[in-house]
Amino acid sequence: MVTLDYQVSTPKDDGYWIASLEFAYDSVVLPLGGSNGSRPNIFCRWSGVTIPAGAKITSAYVSFRFYNYSGTPPKCTLYFEDAANPSAISSVSDGDDRVKTTANISVTGPTSGEWWNTGSIVSIIQELVDSYDYSSGAAMQMIIDGVAGNSYSYQSAYEDGYPPKLHIEYASGDHRSSSFRGMFRGMFNRMR
Repeated sequence: MVTLDYQVSTPKDDGYWIASLEFAYDSVVLPLGGSNGSRPNIFCRWSGVTIPAGAKITSAYVSFRFYNYSGTPPKCTLYFEDAANPSAISSVSDGDDRVKTTANISVTGPTSGEWWNTGSIVSIIQELVDSYDYSSGAAMQMIIDGVAGNSYSYQSAYEDGYPPKLHIEYASGDHRSSSFRGMFRGMFNRMR
């Protein structure tokens, strides 16, 4: 089993945008939920993610440091960008145009504490590893769709000194070919 840990490493690699209103990569917080009736979308980009082809992802999540909250934070939807080596989002229109993974999870920010982890994002990371080549290192970018309203849970951004982290564990070997071998072996045994 191999364990990887990455953190956002530049100011422009995390931020948020609000359709038709605002883009910010220099904020100290990332809003999970709504603010002033709007729907902010968060992005976090980790560069140099290195995973061999055919790896089986066994554990994965994102870690945030809680900043503050208001009201009852809503469930937001966490995706990653469906791209081989995405650049950091740089504007509202750029964020709106990014293609997201099919796999996603619901995430609700906390109302207290310090560091906390999202639910499992194994299916999201596996979708990316099965689609693109990370053997030489490439970027992965998370996108969280917010919920319009006035309740939120703020998380610390790079500028606050607590950049979001990406944790991945994987087993080497081509899990795809072994599953195909098992499928064909089963078909062969049924034909006998």
